[in-house]
Amino acid sequence: MLVVAGLAVDAYTHIHLASNFKSNNDGVISGDWMFRLEGIVAAIVAILVLIWANRLTYLLAFVVAAGGVAAVVIFSKYNVGKIWPLSTVYEPIWYTEKYVSLIGEAVAAVAALIGVIYTSARSPRRTMSQERLPVR
Repeated sequence: MLVVAGLAVDAYTHIHLASNFKSNNDGVISGDWMFRLEGIVAAIVAILVLIWANRLTYLLAFVVAAGGVAAVVIFSKYNVGKIWPLSTVYEPIWYTEKYVSLIGEAVAAVAALIGVIYTSARSPRRTMSQERLPVR
């Protein structure tokens, strides 16, 4: 549930903040659409984890959440400019919604990583002694 909650916070804050980045449109995908897409992807992955909590969905959740953490940290410290097809998103100012988004993404990333490890440890592994040999 921590994965779903963290991704839900991520989705809400990105969709809510999208209109603040309308002026960032020097790439194929404008700043507001980058935020909307992040929110949509986070919401879809949260629903997938809620319905099918397995190794693949936890891995998807980890990629989305950890990518969000990396993006907010990098784009807050460095002006990397336009990365085709993405617009420039440099925002060194920290505010409440940005902290909330970062915390939600970090919680989701850690919980998803634990989910990946836990589901990997629980998956049955067949050894040579467990393999059935054909009967002749």
